[in-house]
Amino acid sequence: PHEPYYVTQEDFAIYQDLEIQPWPSFTNSKAVENKMHTLVQRPEQNWEFFANNLRHYYAAITGIDRQIGRLMAYLKENGLYDDSYVIFCADHGDSQGCHNGMENKSGHMYNETTKIPLMIKPPKGVTHTVTEQLASTVDIYASILDAAGYDETDWQAGHSLLPLLKEPGKSVRDYVVCECVSAFPLIGMQRMYRSGDFKYVFNCGGSDELYDQKADPCELHNLVNDSAYRSQLQELQQGLAAAMY
Repeated sequence: PHEPYYVTQEDFAIYQDLEIQPWPSFTNSKAVENKMHTLVQRPEQNWEFFANNLRHYYAAITGIDRQIGRLMAYLKENGLYDDSYVIFCADHGDSQGCHNGMENKSGHMYNETTKIPLMIKPPKGVTHTVTEQLASTVDIYASILDAAGYDETDWQAGHSLLPLLKEPGKSVRDYVVCECVSAFPLIGMQRMYRSGDFKYVFNCGGSDELYDQKADPCELHNLVNDSAYRSQLQELQQGLAAAMY
């Protein structure tokens, strides 16, 4: 879902009385990591503002689910479901109050915007498996070409995710890169590099960030200036530089 959240009364009725607790990163502090984040921060709003946004957001998801259900029903009714790949993904997440009241889709590289849904149903797929392996939206392109019988030399970009359907624990890539040039009149280039348990964020015009995703899944502690993590920081910076060529 994307703002503005125009939803049906039927869908909203499901969530209009839902109590939603603040995210762990929504604290009483108004501090943000760098100036870039202030572009999307709403310090004048309390948690209820974001909770109400989320009720509409959830209602929009319910509306999307209904439409996907219509498509799945059509495939089944016409004998196409068992022969079809179905790939569902989003292009980005949404802030909705994370990290002291940020709103919108841009201005930061926290998991709220970069860790997005990705589901693949293969032909005759009936089992459900979940993997924590890294994946990128460019891998969808490679996966479709792989399913169509093209050779890896024809993909040009990305890695096929189809091996994960057979071996969910098997890694197909060592890192992912996300990039943004801001959704505002101000150019604020950002690059994110995730490898293993660590995420590095380069902010052009603001302080950089480093997070240990395993020890700090809510990304509350920026380690970029912590000398104990200097080697991890340098490794990720070098990895990002190499990936940009």
